[in-house]
Amino acid sequence: MVISSTSIVLGLIGLFLARDFFQAIPASILYKNTAAFQLAGQAYMSEVIDTSDRSKMIGFYNGLGEFTWSTGSVIGGLIIGATGFHIIIPLSTIFPIISILIIVFFLRDPAHGRGEVYVQPSSRSLDSLSK
Repeated sequence: MVISSTSIVLGLIGLFLARDFFQAIPASILYKNTAAFQLAGQAYMSEVIDTSDRSKMIGFYNGLGEFTWSTGSVIGGLIIGATGFHIIIPLSTIFPIISILIIVFFLRDPAHGRGEVYVQPSSRSLDSLSK
């Protein structure tokens, strides 16, 4: 989630600094990693939340994302109308930076608290499963 948030921040900075269409293309690709952020958030929630509440909470998470996307467009349009176009992109970098700080300081790995360690399966162990 930190990687996708960082990609969003770098994409927004690239869009702000882009002087032509060809400079905006890679920045736009970086910015479009919001889908990776949403998938990582859902994966984290499915690991942390109990199975009885999981579908309700993931639905709430997706609904909240759609709500903020639509209201953010309206608020962004009002800001652009009042101040101009170039202020909205630097202002938009604040939110992914806040999400990076929240992820780093408040979210913990659920396996860490249970004392579990992820071990990469070797090809030898996979061969024993097929026999």
